[in-house]
Amino acid sequence: MLRHVAVFVFTPEFHENGLDDWIERVRELAFVVPQVRSMSIGRNVVDGGNAWQVAIVADFEDRAGLEAYNTHPAHEKVRELSRSVKERFATVDFEL
Repeated sequence: MLRHVAVFVFTPEFHENGLDDWIERVRELAFVVPQVRSMSIGRNVVDGGNAWQVAIVADFEDRAGLEAYNTHPAHEKVRELSRSVKERFATVDFEL
């Protein structure tokens, strides 16, 4: 099993006006991409100096499942939207 974690900081305008829609689009990926075994997404609720605004945690059977997710057309649409509104982004993938 492979766990994928992605964290984001968005532009202030997007954080206030577009983030809820973006989160819903990400949630839908769990139902559209068959390789997703589980997915959680949420806003940060404890502010700190180095805090990220949003985190995604998704599990896949293996690296091939993660690759299928990364290249799925529905994920690419979300990624395209993210490109212009994210200020920072980081990922980590590890085996469970």
